[in-house]
Amino acid sequence: KYRPLPNRISIVLTTKKQHQQELNDEIESLSRYNKNNILYVVANIEQMKKCVDTILEKDENKNKDVFIIGGASLYNNTILRDLCTNFFVTQIDKDYKCTTKINTFDFTKYKSTLLKERILEGVYVSWTKYEKW
Repeated sequence: KYRPLPNRISIVLTTKKQHQQELNDEIESLSRYNKNNILYVVANIEQMKKCVDTILEKDENKNKDVFIIGGASLYNNTILRDLCTNFFVTQIDKDYKCTTKINTFDFTKYKSTLLKERILEGVYVSWTKYEKW
C-alpha cells in the first residue's frame, strides 16, 4: 500500500502494468484528502524525463525537489549516467535471491551523508544521501 511522504513531489517509475494501475487508483483516492502530496506514475525513463521537465516548468515548482522512486532500472539509467545531482540509497546488508542487480558507481563523485542506520529484524539497514561534489 502506498503511503506518500508529506509535502513532496514524487514520481514512481515502474514497468509493471499491475503496479501502475494499483498506484494510479491509490493516487486518485489519496489526492482527495491531501493536496500537498503530488505523485506521478511513469513506465519508462523517457516518460520520467518529460514528467520532471513538465513539473519544473511550473513557477510554483521551480525551487522544489522532485523525488524519483524506483528500482534497478532507475538507478542504472539515471545515477550511472549522471542525470541526478542528489540521491538517497537504502542499503540492506543481507543477501537475497534476486533476479535484478544494480551496477556500482564512482563514489568519489559524491559526498555521502549517513542519515540513519538501525538493525531491523536482525539485519543492518542504512539510509544514505549522496550529493554530487
